[in-house]
Amino acid sequence: MTGIFSTPILLERNNEPTGVDETDPAGLSGNPADGPDGRGNNGETDANSTLLVDFGFSPAFDWGDNPDDGSPDTRLITNPTFNFGTQAANSGANHRIIPQLRLGAVIDEESTGVSSLNSDGDDTASTPDDEDAVKGFEDPLNPFTFVAGTTVDLEVTVLNSTGQPATLYAWFDWNGNRQFDAAPIPYTAPFTFLGTYTEYYSLVVPSSPLPQTLTLPIAVPYQADINNGSTGFAPGFSYARFRLTTDPAISVTTPAGPASNGEVEDYNILIAPPGVAVTKTDGRNSIIVGEATTYTITITNSGQPVQGASFTDNIPIGDPDGYDPASISWTCVATGPASCISGQLSGTGDSGTTPFINSTIDIDREGTMSTQ
Repeated sequence: MTGIFSTPILLERNNEPTGVDETDPAGLSGNPADGPDGRGNNGETDANSTLLVDFGFSPAFDWGDNPDDGSPDTRLITNPTFNFGTQAANSGANHRIIPQLRLGAVIDEESTGVSSLNSDGDDTASTPDDEDAVKGFEDPLNPFTFVAGTTVDLEVTVLNSTGQPATLYAWFDWNGNRQFDAAPIPYTAPFTFLGTYTEYYSLVVPSSPLPQTLTLPIAVPYQADINNGSTGFAPGFSYARFRLTTDPAISVTTPAGPASNGEVEDYNILIAPPGVAVTKTDGRNSIIVGEATTYTITITNSGQPVQGASFTDNIPIGDPDGYDPASISWTCVATGPASCISGQLSGTGDSGTTPFINSTIDIDREGTMSTQ
């Protein structure tokens, strides 16, 4: 036999609850009647019928957990309140759960949004953390950091096996006004160039029987975080929301409200001001002895122009388990408004001495230096 079953129900002769209103089993109306004229629907006497057993299906919903509806933040300077559209009373974002559509690997069920400063209010021992779709965003106590004026390619894992395209939406509170803005925002001082920026992004997700990891480019505006502090936000703290659905009623203008399917995930994030950022990676988890590897050092500038800056990186070779000096080489390449203007633009470790990269660089806003 297949199907869905309830737990066992025991009915006892002359021992069922009496005086229960069939239209009000909880007894809220105060009506003592049990069925029509004090009997069960099939004529059973009160003690031989029960109106307390019910069986049916109710849909499950996933809600967000960004701070909302007057929740104060002790990290803030003036303790302003939030309007991220999380709780049911504030038209919170919610999605009916279906097995064919989700963000990440885990989805949980709530009856309303759980407002919380770290965007983790629904994460308990019995309700595991469902904010697992965006790489680097998984730990609410170590928020992901965005640098104003840069573009970040986020890796987002989704499942869409509905047979039709879905859409991934993302919102970021770049200007620190404690809400997700659905309209473009104009640049203001100290920036002198004209134009606007947005707090929303979207990506079409094709249907596939297996989970997919997609790249969502996020262009962080130069204006991001510039108002934090003056508007009450402690500098750097902000929030993001991701929604996945096939519901045509959801668009970049609806960070809140109900969706007929899918999932919503909320995150707290950090925003660093515009400036020079340096990253160094080989894109690998481990290196095998005797195997070659390539490190890439990238310098980007999203702030004010930098002239004549010195960049140095030593390459250790003294360790017996370190690199062979004869195998080391590097090249400095500039793109955009940047240049490697002096020092060692390239070199090798053939001399047997400790090799190092030593360049003097000019790098304006939107310039990039890459050394390999």
